[in-house]
Amino acid sequence: MMYSIFFKQTIRLVFIFLLQVLVLKRINLSFSEFNYIFIYIYPLFILLLPIKVNRILQLTLALAIGLAMDMFYDSPGLHTAALVLTAYLKKIVLKFLEPVEGYTVESSLGMVKYGFNWFMIYSSILLFVHLFVYFMLEAFAFQFILGVMLRTVFSFIISQLLILLYMVLIRPK
Repeated sequence: MMYSIFFKQTIRLVFIFLLQVLVLKRINLSFSEFNYIFIYIYPLFILLLPIKVNRILQLTLALAIGLAMDMFYDSPGLHTAALVLTAYLKKIVLKFLEPVEGYTVESSLGMVKYGFNWFMIYSSILLFVHLFVYFMLEAFAFQFILGVMLRTVFSFIISQLLILLYMVLIRPK
């Protein structure tokens, strides 16, 4: 059982990582002066980790994945910081969105178990925070807040649509 979960998560990580760095990184959605759209779906791996995964392990995985993304994107620590924060906030968001019947330890966090609306709210909160932190750290100044917000909103829309497409097509459990 544990081996099966580990194997599925490893396959998911490799697939999402390769999709992000080999395909989505190369997609340029900038139009002249409009360069506010970036596609980041790699936080989905952390979002889909089962509830029973230890928080320290989640943070460690977020650190490792973030460092790997930073190497491929040549962004010193930006992906790492944003993903570690996302992993840290995951438990808080889950507590906030906990259904009346509660979570089961074996629960996966996909649409299959909790439905489309629950997953939309859950993934939207964490993805938006992730993107905002990433772009805020990239700008590193509040004077660029308008650009940060535009990048966050437009990147959120396209990234969330691709995450939902992934969830509908792959239907991870």
